[in-house]
This record gives sequence, structure tokens and C-alpha cells, in this order.
Amino acid sequence: MTYNHSFKDLCGYDQDQFVEDYVAHGLKRYYTLRLSVQILAPVGLLLNLIFLFVVVRVKSMRTIINVYLVNLAVVDTLNLLVTFGLFLGNKIYDGSHTSFIVSGIFDALRIVSYLLVVAIAVERFSAVHHPITYRASASKTRAAKVSAGIWVLAVGVGIVEVLSLLGHFGQGGVVPLTIFVVIMGSVSIVVITVTSTMYVCLVLKLRQRSPSTQHWRIGKVTSMLIINTTVFFFSNSLIIAAVILRVIIHLSHVCMASYPQLQHDLVDVGKYGRILEFINNCIDPIIYSATSAEFRSAVIQAVTCPCCDQRGAHQEPAPKDQMRVQAAELLSQGAPHCKAMAKTNPSQPPSEGELLELKVIS
Repeated sequence: MTYNHSFKDLCGYDQDQFVEDYVAHGLKRYYTLRLSVQILAPVGLLLNLIFLFVVVRVKSMRTIINVYLVNLAVVDTLNLLVTFGLFLGNKIYDGSHTSFIVSGIFDALRIVSYLLVVAIAVERFSAVHHPITYRASASKTRAAKVSAGIWVLAVGVGIVEVLSLLGHFGQGGVVPLTIFVVIMGSVSIVVITVTSTMYVCLVLKLRQRSPSTQHWRIGKVTSMLIINTTVFFFSNSLIIAAVILRVIIHLSHVCMASYPQLQHDLVDVGKYGRILEFINNCIDPIIYSATSAEFRSAVIQAVTCPCCDQRGAHQEPAPKDQMRVQAAELLSQGAPHCKAMAKTNPSQPPSEGELLELKVIS
């Protein structure tokens, strides 16, 4: 199926006029969005790079869940980099091939983040509901393969979008726009439904368990992920709402050019949705730090100077500690006076005076 009719035949509205109105209205929000990006992008890039540095530097941070979180950080970093670069170059959507490619990149990154959130929910659900099976099958290698598959799928969706936009605007595309619109709408609905259902089941399951140390640890990790996912969906709510609305409009065969005010409203929703999305790209590491004591400890460990660690490792022990070590050696060698002293008060370590006496005797 290809589009053989002109834009004006389909909508009764001149394509050039439609693009002109679209761009003119978009410019009203452009400078607000640009200012937001200039403020948020450097902060978000710094925080995400810190998170990636901590995971690479600290061995205890290389967990299965963090494999997915690393990929999320990469998505956030790429999203901020591309957007920041576009605004630095004063590039906006102008209907050219480049703008279609940029749109495909953004939506591909969005698909990656959506599916990674689902993958994290599935991991937590399996760990809580099927712990034995999960321990036998879960691994960082499997998580890496799942993440790689998500990236490949997202790149495919991005290519479909570029081809569909080229076809929709009569520039040689061979994929109907309906396919891409349905894909994006379906992914958005499935992600929200599956993720929310799994986390509700997780909360109910954890409330039924005994407060053991292991269950408490699982609960802490799950709580951090629930908070992160809630912020994620709140930040993407406007984008998801706009996508679903576009699906409804497209499947209803309504020409957007016939309703310019509706098109302008969707532009507004998309712009403000992008600002919320930028905020989410920036605050993920802050959420990890606020909800995870392990991550805070890992940050401190990662930024500690290796030279300081080596000096601390080779530092001479205090005199009192040296005497305690010598006392322990004397006790192990069976000195009679030491044995008698140990029997008189075996529950307490020798005092400093007794340590000096042991040193003199030895």
C-alpha cells in the first residue's frame, strides 16, 4: 500500500501552508524548549556519566538490574546529546530528510527506554514470584542479550518511522505511516499495562512475606525501581498521551490539516512532554542515590583516590594495635603468664598495661 494522492487531495489543505503554520506555531514554544535543554542537558550528562563511571569502577555495582540501568543511562545520555547538539546548531524540524532521521532517532531511543523498563519489571517479578527458577536462569549475560535485542528492535522501529514519514510527505517512502503509528501506540499501551500490573503484583507479594534480611533487601531494590518507574511514566505521560491520541486520529482517517488548532495543541503537548522527558533523563541518578544506600557507598568508593587507598593499606598500625598483635602471638605460643592472664578474664581483651607487661615478659 502506497499513497498515490497529493496532500491537498487528501486534506483539502495546501501542504506548504500546513507546514508554514506548523512551524510558526512551533516556534512559539521553541525558545522555551531551547532554554530548558540548555539548562538540563549539561546537568543530565554529568549525572549519567557519573552513574556509568561508578558502575564501571565499582565491582559490586555490576549486577543484573544494573545492566538494564546502564542501558537506560546510555539512552538518556544519547537523548540529551542529540537534543543539545540540535539546539546548539539551531536545528528544528523543517520537513527535510534530516528532520525525519532525527525523529526516528528520538523515537528509537524512546522505544529502548520503554522496553528496558518492561525488562526490569519482568526481572523483579521473576525474582520475587519464582526465586528458585530465577536464580538458576538469571545472569548478566542474559540481561546483556536482552538489552541488545531491545536495541536492535528499536533501531528497526526507527527505520520504519523514517520510511513512513518519507512516504507520507511524498518523498519516496514505501512504508505506510499507519504501521509506525500503530507500533508506537501499541508499545505505549503494552508497556504501561504490563509494567503497572507486574509492580502491583510485586507489592502484594512482598507484603505477604516475612521481614527477613533477604526479603528486606529485595524489597528495598524493588522500592527503588518502583519509584524510578513511577517518575519515568509521569515524565513520559504527555508523550504517551500524544502518541495514543495520534493513533486514534490516524485510524479515524482525520486529516490533521483540516483541524489546525488540534494540530497546534498536539505540538504544545509534544513540546511540554519533551521538557518532562529531559527532566527524567537527568534525575534517574538522583533517584538511585536517594533510594539506594549501596549506590551512595559505591559513589564514594568510586571517587576515592587509589593513591590514598594504597597509603592507607601500607600505613603502620598504631602502637596499641601492634602490642595487641604481639599479645595474640604470645598467647598462641603458650607463654605461661599469658595463659594465666587469659584464664583470669577470658571475655575481655588485655588492657594497655597488661599489653606492656606482656611485651616486657617476651
